Amino acid sequence: MNAMNLKEQPGHHGLGGGHTGEHLPLLLSRLDPLPLECDGMTRVLSTLLARDEIPHHVVVGSLTVNGAGSIDLHWWIELLDGRVCDLRARMWLGTEDRVPHGCFLPEGQQQYEARSVLEAQALHPGIFAILAGAPMESFPAWTN
Repeated sequence: MNAMNLKEQPGHHGLGGGHTGEHLPLLLSRLDPLPLECDGMTRVLSTLLARDEIPHHVVVGSLTVNGAGSIDLHWWIELLDGRVCDLRARMWLGTEDRVPHGCFLPEGQQQYEARSVLEAQALHPGIFAILAGAPMESFPAWTN
């Protein structure tokens, strides 16, 4: 099964309307330098998205990028509009343009295959601070 195209649930923000503007890119730019692999990065990002009430799912599966290789066990975030947030594919598959990075709609050469879809993660504030190198409050929050 490919990465799921999750439908927006009533009463939630979603991200399809673009309301986050600069919020998500700002969060991703703060997180990208962290010395975390895909599971830690996904948990940290999920905690921030959950804090801001942005619905999403944590997905565990595999990624194959034609011409670059595959990762048999990989974690990423899927937003309700079908976009994937993945900051660690390039850690294993190289920095070529075809290897995804950031928040994007996967292209045909990028095959995300979900094995497990989890609810949003909510790390304990102390664990979050250890993984993210800073307390949750130091990361910008999305507001209406």
